[in-house]
Amino acid sequence: MDVAFIHAPQNIMRKAAAQFYVMPMGVIMLSNLLNQEGYSSRVFHLGIQQEYNQSPETVISRIRSPIFALDIHWYVHLFDAVQVAALCKKIHPDSTVIIGGMTASCFAADLISEFPFIDVVVRGDTERPFLQVVDAYLKGGTLKDISNITYRERGNTTSTPLQYVARDEELSSLPFVRDRLPVNHMNTYLHREMNGEPCFPTFWICCGRGCMYNCCWCGGAASAHERLAGRSSMIRRTPEAVAGDILQLSAQLNSASLSHDVITMGTSYASRLFSLLKKENLDIGCYWEVFNPARYSKKMLQEIARIFNPQRSRLAVSLGSAVQEVRRRSGMAPFSNAQLYTMLRQVRSLGIQAEGYFHILPADTYDTFKTTLQFVESLQRELKVPFFYWSATLDPASPMQTAPEAFELVSRMRTFKDYWDRILEGRPFVGYDLKWYKEETLLSLSAACARHLPESVADIFTRTSQQRNALIGLEGTSNPATEILFI
Repeated sequence: MDVAFIHAPQNIMRKAAAQFYVMPMGVIMLSNLLNQEGYSSRVFHLGIQQEYNQSPETVISRIRSPIFALDIHWYVHLFDAVQVAALCKKIHPDSTVIIGGMTASCFAADLISEFPFIDVVVRGDTERPFLQVVDAYLKGGTLKDISNITYRERGNTTSTPLQYVARDEELSSLPFVRDRLPVNHMNTYLHREMNGEPCFPTFWICCGRGCMYNCCWCGGAASAHERLAGRSSMIRRTPEAVAGDILQLSAQLNSASLSHDVITMGTSYASRLFSLLKKENLDIGCYWEVFNPARYSKKMLQEIARIFNPQRSRLAVSLGSAVQEVRRRSGMAPFSNAQLYTMLRQVRSLGIQAEGYFHILPADTYDTFKTTLQFVESLQRELKVPFFYWSATLDPASPMQTAPEAFELVSRMRTFKDYWDRILEGRPFVGYDLKWYKEETLLSLSAACARHLPESVADIFTRTSQQRNALIGLEGTSNPATEILFI
């Protein structure tokens, strides 16, 4: 094998229950791309391997490969991925260890300077630079002319310019899906939720890269992509490419999970995608994240219900705050509460499951949060749509992390060391205080505890939590969604 991709879910090296099983879409794509280019490559998910009674040490010791590639896309994987990288180098001292992903791009120089067992970090868009790095190591060559990389040269940390940025047509041509996906125990992976629990088979379908919105808490916001990948605007895969991936996997799936809200990509784009899928008489559902409820017409929702099996489908929407000015100041899409209500009512009338998420935003006061809770309570009562509270963590490269003063927050997460130390502690964190809400308050709310709130706000928070849990068949106020990565 020329290149072994290793995914290290959170906690895999702490001898605790592994979390956040989902792999970045680019991992499987890069393995497919290498195989397409004549190399041999495979993906090993250490959480899945552990289910087959194979420890990380056992898995890595059995692999014979000159190159090990690991992803650090979301910050939650940082500690475990670094520990696994060290393990790869310990077991295979002559191997090359390559890291990629959004968080790795943010902290590329730190990863190279702090950890001698990491050889190269590929920053931003990886496909072309990654292939060039593999060529250099396997065929003989230098790294100095390869863009988008940070590496060690004569003991010094060296970075090349961020020059490669994928475009629409290139993204569309990349092999995100193949008939036989190169993942060990692929069928088991398809049957796992984000937290590793068993589920009906699903798979994330790449629709684009970047984002047209700049939500202040999000490490995938428009400004984060510009900072880390040099991307000035979102790019889209063609409807043909997206439809092709869905159709190719449809026989193996209960539902397809879309990486982007294709309605916000434009009416003509969505209509073309729908027309391609409608011809195939699919019997799968779809997991769909709604970025902007204002863009959803009744006709579009009816099309979704015709194409995808409503009973297997679920739409997720982030309310943020029920106060529109608070949402606006947080960089969210421009929609009104009435537009959100109308969309959810139509979704439910079509038999599609829906769920919502809300959280405290930087501009929130006690009064605005109370307004949000009252709106959530009405949505849950009238439409039977559960809404989950979560407290946003300070994602690397998110607007809140890079410009805390613009949001009047006190940040504890400015450097790589800040993230490393907090993750090393192994305790939940958000990494900041807001004007009205301290970190301990935000953490307690994620654990469904409202003791730090004024009584009038605490009462309605508890009531909405009980109401939500009744909708999903749980008792009490426990919060089943304490950390959300994708909304």
